[in-house]
Amino acid sequence: MKKVKIVLITLLFGCALQSCSESWLDLKEPVNPTLETYYTDTVTAWNGLVGCYNSLQMVPVSERPIGVLFILDIRSDDIDYGGNPRGASEEGNFYNAAGFANFDIYSDNSHAAAIWRYGFRGVNTINKYLEGVATIKLTPSQQILVDQYKAEAKFMRAYFNFTLVKNFGPVPLITRTLDQADWYNQKRAPESEIYTRIFSDLREAIPLLPLKSKYGTAQINRISKGAAQAFLAKTLITEAKLNASSPNWAEAYQLCKEVENSAEYNLNTSFKDIFTVAGQFSSEVVLDIVFEETLSSENDSYIHYLSPRFVFINGKPDHSRKMEFGFGVGAVTEDLANQYGYNQDGDSLSYVNLNDIRGRYTFWARYDRYCGYSVVDRLTQRPETKNIENVDDANYYSRKYNREALAKNYSTAGANFHLIRYAEVLLLEAEAAWYQGNEGEALRLVNLVRERAFREAIAAGRVTLQGIQRNSTGAAVLADIWQERRLELAGEADRFYDLKRTDRLESVLRAKKPGILFQAGKHEYLPIPASELSKSPFLTQNNGY
Repeated sequence: MKKVKIVLITLLFGCALQSCSESWLDLKEPVNPTLETYYTDTVTAWNGLVGCYNSLQMVPVSERPIGVLFILDIRSDDIDYGGNPRGASEEGNFYNAAGFANFDIYSDNSHAAAIWRYGFRGVNTINKYLEGVATIKLTPSQQILVDQYKAEAKFMRAYFNFTLVKNFGPVPLITRTLDQADWYNQKRAPESEIYTRIFSDLREAIPLLPLKSKYGTAQINRISKGAAQAFLAKTLITEAKLNASSPNWAEAYQLCKEVENSAEYNLNTSFKDIFTVAGQFSSEVVLDIVFEETLSSENDSYIHYLSPRFVFINGKPDHSRKMEFGFGVGAVTEDLANQYGYNQDGDSLSYVNLNDIRGRYTFWARYDRYCGYSVVDRLTQRPETKNIENVDDANYYSRKYNREALAKNYSTAGANFHLIRYAEVLLLEAEAAWYQGNEGEALRLVNLVRERAFREAIAAGRVTLQGIQRNSTGAAVLADIWQERRLELAGEADRFYDLKRTDRLESVLRAKKPGILFQAGKHEYLPIPASELSKSPFLTQNNGY
């Protein structure tokens, strides 16, 4: 974590100074501490917590799981593969990129293996930590502090389990450190059991976590009460799917309402600033995965993966400097661009003056400048970028999480990854309100998000506040909420899962991407990695793989 790491270094330095004043023979811990002997006080408990936070980032670096989380969304109608679309002969990862986007997926898929390892290594890290700190003898005031650390760790375990269950469905539910003999004797637990554990961890964590403002600026992006409330609401809604009678809706609404009433967050940050380095610690942020580019272990190369690849050089599309520009993996489809009112056959003003500012800062058109260059658009229509082997309808590079200067080291960019933003909290609250029959409340919340999106156009007199507000009724309100999620969260790795939980995945993909290989009853989940199945006699494969 950017700020937390600095605080940790200070703590460790202070401990080192203190130890110099004592006899070097007066050992407080073994030279090679075990799990049972390492945790002795609040300092070692803090050290372990930082290790838990580190598990959220890209560890090990070579797997780049944060980048994979974005790549998973190239299966949606909003995002498609836009790196090097020319074919397998030009790029070795073509089938894990363009092929994956078109559901050419097998059990040895590397994305599935990376997510599996990321999730279970995270769960294992948290389990070890919780078992270790449980044995510390503490004073009452120290116990309060360590209880907060444990709450942060439980939040992270819930996050890892959620990542696993939404991608694989039933998976082993591991709540303790396993003996080596038990590693490959695990069976898949039903999704309901995994969600029960997720809900339990988050409900236990919420009362023990401080508000975001209580951390202060040095550690502002640590896990807070608001983050846990928002994440619990999101997991409840994901598990409820379309079940109007689920009790999850009432709880989710109350959780989001408490976040709204806390006054810890707001929509004051302009949409164009949310994904910049300067705007990453704004009042919009509810939960981030934080990166510090000066630390080699905190590799945020996903920024480079998402930044535009082809730019105009001497009037022609060129990607010879992709190590400086980006790899352009996640590109925006024509259909998504149209949702913001963009007309690709118009002039520059049709892009620059988009009334819904989210469009301009969600995708690139050639009328704007990226690191001093015009970005190539209409990717499916240019011979340099047209996909010659697979269906590909991505026409614009994604503008969220982009470089702000040409890269000297492609693996670092200095930006955080927003897991939950305040706008999403309001839209989750709106969805929960609708399911409880409160259309007025749902529309109020949707229109709060829309007001920020059209704020500049309203100020310029191009539209009016009344003119951009939703005033639908009945089922149309729910459709408006889902549409607002699409517009607000486009390119943030949510669309595929939104379509799945609302039972629209097959119908939307069939309509928007008719040439893909999607199979209902199969591709809603990733395959259990073949490498795991070969070692685990009790694991079963997902349907169709």
